[in-house]
Amino acid sequence: MKKLLILSFTDAERDPRVFRQAALLRDEYAVTVAGLGDPGLEGVVFAPIVPRPAATILGRVWRAGNLLLGNSAPFLQRFALKQPEALHAQHYDAVIVNDAEPLPLGFSLAKGAPVIFDAHEYYPRQYEDLYWKIFAKPHLTRLCARYIPQCAAMITVCPGIAAAYNERFGLWPEVMFNAPFQRDSPVNPVAADRIRLIHHGGASSDRHLEVMLDMMRFTEARFTLDMMLVGPEDYIRSLQKRGEGLANINWRPPVPMPLLVEIINTYDIGIYSLAPTSFNTTYALPNKFFEFIQARLAIAIGPSPEMAAIVKEHDLGIVADDFTPRSLAAKLNALTPEDIMRFKRNADKAAAIYNAQESLKVLKKVLQGALEKGTA
Repeated sequence: MKKLLILSFTDAERDPRVFRQAALLRDEYAVTVAGLGDPGLEGVVFAPIVPRPAATILGRVWRAGNLLLGNSAPFLQRFALKQPEALHAQHYDAVIVNDAEPLPLGFSLAKGAPVIFDAHEYYPRQYEDLYWKIFAKPHLTRLCARYIPQCAAMITVCPGIAAAYNERFGLWPEVMFNAPFQRDSPVNPVAADRIRLIHHGGASSDRHLEVMLDMMRFTEARFTLDMMLVGPEDYIRSLQKRGEGLANINWRPPVPMPLLVEIINTYDIGIYSLAPTSFNTTYALPNKFFEFIQARLAIAIGPSPEMAAIVKEHDLGIVADDFTPRSLAAKLNALTPEDIMRFKRNADKAAAIYNAQESLKVLKKVLQGALEKGTA
C-alpha cells in the first residue's frame, strides 16, 4: 500500500476538506495527516504540528520588515512539527499540501515524491485590505510562483479560482467541490404558515452577515431565520445585538461537523448572502452551499457567480438581484410553498452529483496521475 501524507496548518477534525481527503483515501493508501488537530479516523496516523509562541512586538516588526524586503523565512516559521525527526524519517509516495503556507514544508517532507497542491483559496488575492496587500500578498504570491510549477498536480474549489490560477501561473487546476458525504436525507414538507431559514458556519466580519439579519425586517411573517455560528465571540455578539427586537431571528448553538446535514434537514431554506469583499468571497463556493443540497433544502443566495450558476442549472432556489437586504427579502416573499418543494426535490436529485464520493473520483484521478508521473 502506497504511503500518503496529507499536510495542513489546520485542525483536520474541523477542516471539512482535509478531513474528507483522509477519510476517503485511507482505504487505498497508508495515510498520515500532519496538522494542528487529529482527524480521529481509524487507520490514519496523526503527526502533530504546533504553533510557535506568539512573536513579541519587536519580533513582529522584524518579521514585517523581512516580508517587505522579500524574505519570507520568518513568516514560514509560525508553525513547527512537534516530532520533526519522526516525520522526516518517513518516505512518502505522494504528499497533498492544503493551502499555500505549508508548501515549503510539504516539498521538504516529499523528498522528491510528487506533491499535489490543494488551493482552498486564490492566495494572491486572498484579502483586499491595505495591511494584507502590503505584507502578506507579496509573500503568498512568491510562494505560489515558486512552488506551483514544481507541483505534480493541483486542485482547487471552483472554476473561477481555477481560471485565476491558470491566467497567473499557467496551470489549470482540477476542480474538486467542497461537498459533504452523500446522505439519504428525506425531502420534508413545507408548512405554508412557517417557513424556516437556516444559516450556519463561520462568523467573519468580511462576510457581512448583517445583511441576512437586516433582511428579516422586510420578510413576511411566515419566515423565520436561525443562525448557527462559530468564530470570534465579539463579532457574534455584535450580530446578536443587531438582531435584537426581531422575533423572527433565533440563535442556536453550533453542532459537530458530521451532524450538520442531519440537523439542518429539518429546515426549509438554506440562506447565504456573501458580500463580494474580496476575490475569494466573490468566487466562493463554500461547504455550506453543498451542505444545503445534501440536506435537501431550497437555497437562497446573493448573486455570487459560482453559487448562482449551480442554483440556476439545477433550479435549486432563488438568486437575489444584489447583496442588499431588501433584494433577497423580495425574492423570498414571492415564493410559494409549491416553489420551495420544487427546489427541495431538485436538491434531492442534485445530492447525487454534489457529494464527497463524487469528489473522490477527481482526487483519485489527480493522485493516480501524480504517482504515475513520479514513477515515469
